[in-house]
Amino acid sequence: MARPRKRIFLHARSFLLHALAVLLSGLSLPGTTLAAQAVPLDAYARKAVPGITVSGGKARVHDLAIEAYPGEDIKEGQSVYRVSLDGKALVSDADDVAIRENFPRPGMTTLVVTSFSGGATGCCYSYAFLTLDADGRCQLVTTLDSGRRGEFDAGFFEDDGRILCGSWPFEGYAPDGNGPSFAIFHANAPWLARQLVFDGGRWRADRAGEFPDFYKARLAKLPAPASAADADSRGSLALETAYDALMAGMDARTASGLTAKALGTKLAALAPTLVKDVQQVIATDALVENKLPAAAALAAGRENAPPENAVPTPAGPARVSEDDAALCLQGAKTPCDHAACLAARLKHWDEALNARFRELMHAYSEDRRAALKKEEIAWVKAYMRLQEAMKAQRQGPCPDQAVYQAAMLDFVKKRELALQALPSR
Repeated sequence: MARPRKRIFLHARSFLLHALAVLLSGLSLPGTTLAAQAVPLDAYARKAVPGITVSGGKARVHDLAIEAYPGEDIKEGQSVYRVSLDGKALVSDADDVAIRENFPRPGMTTLVVTSFSGGATGCCYSYAFLTLDADGRCQLVTTLDSGRRGEFDAGFFEDDGRILCGSWPFEGYAPDGNGPSFAIFHANAPWLARQLVFDGGRWRADRAGEFPDFYKARLAKLPAPASAADADSRGSLALETAYDALMAGMDARTASGLTAKALGTKLAALAPTLVKDVQQVIATDALVENKLPAAAALAAGRENAPPENAVPTPAGPARVSEDDAALCLQGAKTPCDHAACLAARLKHWDEALNARFRELMHAYSEDRRAALKKEEIAWVKAYMRLQEAMKAQRQGPCPDQAVYQAAMLDFVKKRELALQALPSR
C-alpha cells in the first residue's frame, strides 16, 4: 500500500489553514492533539491491529476492502483509492484514506476518505466518513460537500466523539442597508468553526447553545475591534463575533450588542442585519448527508436508502448565458456591492460546476472518470495560476475586487458550461 511521497490524511493547505485557525485563536481544544487525529492508512502496514491489514496495494478494515490503483490526485498525480463493501464501491477515486480507532464511541472505527471535488472556490476536496460499529460492520456513509459550502476543512477529532470542522460561508458577502458598509472577499472572510456530533447513530451539526463553553472560548480569543484596520476587516470580525455569540447560546439582542462593538461607531447600525444573516447560516447549514451503505440498504429491503439530514442540491444558475457582470452592475449601489455580487455569482457557478463534476464522475466508467479527473485537475491548476496573476486585484479595494471577481467568474462559468455540454453517459 506504500506510495512514494504521498501526503497524509488532508491536503497540506487545508490542514495547515485549519491548524493556523486554531493556533492563532489561542484556543486549546479538549482532547484535541495531533495524537488524537486519524492515522494514515499506510501506517497500518507497520502496525498489528485486529481487523485491519495493509499489504501490497490492498487493505482490509474490518468488512471494508480498500485498493490503491494508478490515478490522478491534484497534488502529486500518483495513485488513488477505491473503498468497497461486499464488492460494491462506496467511494472511488479517493485521494486519501485515514483511520480513527475507538471513534466516535469505544470499539467503533471511523474512516475518513478525502476526494477531489472538482471545483474552484470550493477547491479542492470533499470528505466522507465511513462509520463502523463495534463488530466492524459499516453502518453509515456520511459526506461533507465542500462545493456547497465554500472551502471546507475537517480533521480535528475530539475525545468525546465530536469532529471539529469549519468553513468560510460569508465569502462574497455585503450586508443590505444604506450608509457605510463593507464587503467580504476571499482574503478577509472569517473562518467559522462548527462541530459534528454523533447522535442517534447519525452525524449532525451541533446546535446553537449546545456547547456554550466551546464558542465562548473562541469569542474570548477574538482580537480587539481596534486591531481591525479598515471597514472590511471590522465586518469580518463582526461576523465572527455574531456567529460565536449565537453558537454560545446568547440571544439575538446580546449578540447584536457585541457585534455593534466589533463594527465600531460608523458601522454599528449594521449589527442587527449581520446577526440575522448569521442566524440564517446557522439554521440552514446542515453540513452533512447521512446514507446507509448500499449493502445495508439492500439488506433492509431498500434499494436506494434516502439521505437523512440531506443538504439540498443547488439549483445552479440559469443555463442561458446571462451577463452576470452587467446584472451585478445594474443592481449595485457602491463598488463594494458590485464586487460582492460578482463574488456571490462566482460561488453560485462554482456550486453548479461541482455538482456537474460529481454527476459525471458518478455516471462514467473508470477510464472516463480518470480522463475527466485529469482534465479537471489541469483546469483547477490553471484557475490557481490566474488567481496568482491577479493577486494585486484580489487583495485590493472594491473596484479592484470587481475586476478580479469578474475574471474568475468568467473562467468558472466557461468551465461549467463546458461540462454541461459533455454527455451524461
